[in-house]
Amino acid sequence: MKLIKKWGLNVVLVLLSILFALGAVEVVLRLTHYKEYLLRSQFYGYPKFYFRADDKSGFDISDNFSVQMFHFADGDTKIWSNEMGCFDYPYRNEKNYILLVGDSFTWGYAPFETKFGNIIENYSGHRVLKCGVSGYGSRQEMIKIRKIAARVGRMPSLVIVGYCMGNDLKDDYLFPHATFQDGYLLKKSIIANLSTGEKKVYSEAELKDQLSNWKSFGLNRRPAHPDIQRLNWWFKQNFLFYNIISQQRPFKDLGSKIVSGGNTESPQNEYNLFNNVMPYVPLEKYPWLRNAWSEHLRSLKDIGEFSKSSGTKVLIVLIPMKEQVYDFLRPSGDYRWGQPDEILIKYFRKHSIPFLDLMPLFREFVKKTGGRQAAHEQDLYWGNDPHWNIKGNKLAGLLVTKYLIDNNLVEVADRREMKARIDEEIKNLGTGGRG
Repeated sequence: MKLIKKWGLNVVLVLLSILFALGAVEVVLRLTHYKEYLLRSQFYGYPKFYFRADDKSGFDISDNFSVQMFHFADGDTKIWSNEMGCFDYPYRNEKNYILLVGDSFTWGYAPFETKFGNIIENYSGHRVLKCGVSGYGSRQEMIKIRKIAARVGRMPSLVIVGYCMGNDLKDDYLFPHATFQDGYLLKKSIIANLSTGEKKVYSEAELKDQLSNWKSFGLNRRPAHPDIQRLNWWFKQNFLFYNIISQQRPFKDLGSKIVSGGNTESPQNEYNLFNNVMPYVPLEKYPWLRNAWSEHLRSLKDIGEFSKSSGTKVLIVLIPMKEQVYDFLRPSGDYRWGQPDEILIKYFRKHSIPFLDLMPLFREFVKKTGGRQAAHEQDLYWGNDPHWNIKGNKLAGLLVTKYLIDNNLVEVADRREMKARIDEEIKNLGTGGRG
């Protein structure tokens, strides 16, 4: 009996020691940069009510949103909105303004002052109204252009459209693909059948379930093992050490199996992959994709025709995904990584729509910088998040500004001097540290 008590006491002491050690580790971690892991596990990343419902576009950024923190996979940054629902400082009645629209690449995922819209503004000397909205496609961007021009009371001297290669096609195909509920954005529609392209639009009851699932499990759908995932989500929201450990293999792989029920070949995984590679899928594999592209191109043509009819210049900037820039990041499979460029460039030339394709320029920059492949992943894009980092934003801003000057889309005091300065900045960017 004494032996049992002794062993029992020892077990209790060991458990208390482990809990004390974990508590000490947790306290120390919260004093370091690792505290970001806990912030990133919070609900949806965007502050509640940062977005609002919109009758025409489905959703938009709220007007005059006060400064709050935005958390994403590689960091945290302050975000807000001005009186026009743009992540920008207030409009001060500048007459010859440039309007910049686009999706999350244009919106942010980097400190405000480092965004490529601010780089264009600083080097061109022209006010840039930075009105990108995360999750927008080309149809929504056309709506945003009209809305901002109406609020300002005059058209911009130039419209720059940040076109995301990875998802603008899908966003237009599923328009409106997201909706606003209870202060958050929710997925409104999905591709329900890959063979036919059939869409599914969620009902109000299904949207409520989607919101409930995220609050309970950190997922848009109910997991295979709800009790385990509920506990997993609670730990992620409350303990830093758990967040760090769960991101390491084999724990990360184990978490994926728990969510999917061990079925890594499930249809859900196939749909998730398709959503990420839709623009690069060969058109002959899914015939409905041709019609999707045709409809999507018409929405881009609408932007070009609107600018012409209103006497405003336009430039569409093609933004590549990191898989298009870094070959070693591409998933295996029959994908055509240059396909969206080929389709878009052919269409733009046919309809005389000015464009700048950043993919070959980014690839050339990476080729010239040299170094290890492992380092390149974080050169122009964040390591975990798919968006540009600080360095990628600066390179994009410099390249776009140089194009604007070369093609007389903006007026600058000394073209030769400014172009030389930009070339020097790009050269220094190539020899400097990672963003």
